[in-house]
Amino acid sequence: MSGKFAGIAELLKSQQFHWLIYIHCTAHCLNLMVNDLIKDSNLAVDIMKTLNSLYSFLDIPKVRLAYEAVHQELFPKSQIKHLVQQIEIRWGCKFEAIDLMTDKPQVILATLVKVAKSPDVRDSKHVEQVSVFYHKLISGKYIIALITLRAYLVEMFYLSK
Repeated sequence: MSGKFAGIAELLKSQQFHWLIYIHCTAHCLNLMVNDLIKDSNLAVDIMKTLNSLYSFLDIPKVRLAYEAVHQELFPKSQIKHLVQQIEIRWGCKFEAIDLMTDKPQVILATLVKVAKSPDVRDSKHVEQVSVFYHKLISGKYIIALITLRAYLVEMFYLSK
């Protein structure tokens, strides 16, 4: 650990390098800031929970194949992008998921419709999940919150590069 008070940095400073200055990792600070930003907003927390659930749903093999087919149909020249699993210590994956949702929402929505209508992909549990996701994703409140959160995160994403 690089701890300011009891980590390697302090050990090095106290034993050999008295001139050493402790500087906390800016990437870690940015990650903490983004996580705090998200945790302070009920809408942002709801968006992230929805994206996590949607990731799990789209990761079901038959649903994943349906997603890839829809993506290929709607954007034949574009590389297929998948939602990524949300990891607490990597805020960049949060931005990537939100960016995908704002950039290509029609792929996700068309996939949900395809799963609901296709007898070889769906089961009763899938239909219920699709209904919940679809209605949440098309609600005005969700769309505005998603776009607003993306506006904040896009600035931080480019700062971190």
